Amino acid sequence: MNYVREQYRTSSGTGFQGFLDEIKVVLLEGQMALFVRGWAMLSHGSLAAVDCFDVSTDSLLGSVTEFFPRSDLPPGAMAFEARLPLSADNSHNYFDYGLLTRADDGRLFPIFHHSPENIQIELDGRCNLACVMCPQAFGVHSGPLSIDDLETLRPVIERSECVEINHQGEALLSPILLQLLQMVPPHKHIAFNCNGTALKAKVARQLLEYAPPVRSISISIDAGTEESFYKIRGTSLSKIMENARAFKKARDEAGLTFPQLTLTCTVISDFMEFVPDIVGLAAELDKSFRYWPLTGSGLHGGA
Repeated sequence: MNYVREQYRTSSGTGFQGFLDEIKVVLLEGQMALFVRGWAMLSHGSLAAVDCFDVSTDSLLGSVTEFFPRSDLPPGAMAFEARLPLSADNSHNYFDYGLLTRADDGRLFPIFHHSPENIQIELDGRCNLACVMCPQAFGVHSGPLSIDDLETLRPVIERSECVEINHQGEALLSPILLQLLQMVPPHKHIAFNCNGTALKAKVARQLLEYAPPVRSISISIDAGTEESFYKIRGTSLSKIMENARAFKKARDEAGLTFPQLTLTCTVISDFMEFVPDIVGLAAELDKSFRYWPLTGSGLHGGA
């Protein structure tokens, strides 16, 4: 998988829009073929090809080089449709294939399924924090998954376009995180939420080594000052932001675009005034921010 992984590591994802509308294995004149249909659009430059990779054989299956306009697409977007013959050595499972759009200047952009099959996994329901608005504060959590559990889920994981590591527990502390990263091929998408305390050292190196498929990391930041943050999460905001900035620096120095960093805020009425400060912190990273409103006061068990 080294060849395919390196191709995906050089993809950027910025300045691009597009989706893979359909992918399946079909019969073409009595021979198995991979049918692909989708569209792509660049903010600048022109499309050169859509390269199709067989991850199971670590090889380039073929390229689509003909594009055409389609009335249902955004202005400037171009569609493609092709049947690529498969040999006996190629995989006959459509989910073993990934596509990269190639620009005329060599830039690469990953294409994801328009309606992907996704899976959410809670690697470990345990956490090293007990935030006031989280079930962890009341002693409610699920236990850790085992290696055997992960193997049982392997067929679903390999078939899914996106693997989201669900976020009641702290995924970065899971003893089987590396095994999951190794299980997901580079043309897929891993996204997860963390509290930022463990986004450093060995774990950070692993995430960058497997980027992609690790493409999205959300860090929970619920208040914009040291004092207010401690009241909610019982830990230091400055240390978490130090981890996040160091991770972004290491990613950028490695020449990687992924994983992208997002700050996620659970908006509690007691600390709503600090939301602009959190947006300012997000601007220091990848300028990505999202929020979940919590009705009532989380400090008093509001739901």
